[in-house]
Amino acid sequence: MEGETVVNRTLRRLKSEEGGYIIVFGAIALTVLLGAAAWTFDGGRWHRDSLRLQATADSAALAGARKLPDKAAAETAAQDVGDKNLSQVNNGDGGTDGDVKVTVTKSPGSAVFDTVTVKASDTQSGTLSKAVGVNSSARFRTAVARIATLGGIDGGSLTPLIVWQGDAAKWPLNQQFTFPVGKNAVGTPGNFDVIDPKTGLVTAPITGTSNPGAGNADGKLKDIFDHLHVGDLIYMPVYSTVTQSGNNATFTIIGFAAFRITGIDDVHGHDGALTGFFTGIQTSVGTPGPPGQPNFGVTALNLIQ
Repeated sequence: MEGETVVNRTLRRLKSEEGGYIIVFGAIALTVLLGAAAWTFDGGRWHRDSLRLQATADSAALAGARKLPDKAAAETAAQDVGDKNLSQVNNGDGGTDGDVKVTVTKSPGSAVFDTVTVKASDTQSGTLSKAVGVNSSARFRTAVARIATLGGIDGGSLTPLIVWQGDAAKWPLNQQFTFPVGKNAVGTPGNFDVIDPKTGLVTAPITGTSNPGAGNADGKLKDIFDHLHVGDLIYMPVYSTVTQSGNNATFTIIGFAAFRITGIDDVHGHDGALTGFFTGIQTSVGTPGPPGQPNFGVTALNLIQ
């Protein structure tokens, strides 16, 4: 334009380009807003799905481990629970391509099948995320459950009535009999089958010291009986050897047994007795021991991953 100054030409060009800048910045802002909305809406839904998938894998692995060491039964139980729960997950959030894979193995050093691994997966479709090019999200979760000999138990869960390993092996599981407290196989005087209570984690093998005076009116044996009830499941230490005798007797605790009480005889001196049965049980009250540790029917069941 004739006579137009440099300043005027510059202002006119900027004004003509202003609309283009607004469109560009508007598109960028819209993309950012859509991404944030997609992350909030779809990301939250996918996070819920991940939690449900993990719960599916956990419950399936535990269900399978409860059937161990039977490999086929463990596989079937884990698969059934996994498939059922995964179906509920998908129905809840619209997942597709769901799958549960179960593997039953032996851990290093184990002679039996003791480990169940479950891998759960599915694909969740996107909603708002499609606007930013994300059509779906694949989710994967894994759980590993293992059984092992009960290697340790909290002292507060342990009833300090000792059982000789020969008796623990002689009395079959789930067969009722009368357990004569105070008459252990070794016959140590003054002990009456009671060792000093333990605190904290009690891990086998460990030594336990006799608790003399157990048969007195105010003795430890009566204290124990006063806190027992019909129907209680108690955990008892199993010993292999004893050294010395009387007040100084020490026992080598090599494992733990579970006893279900069906009857209690009052304590008179050292003549008290429990009626009930030793039972096989899987428990999460303790910690697993290494492969090859003596097993008295009690196994630790834990999610290790």
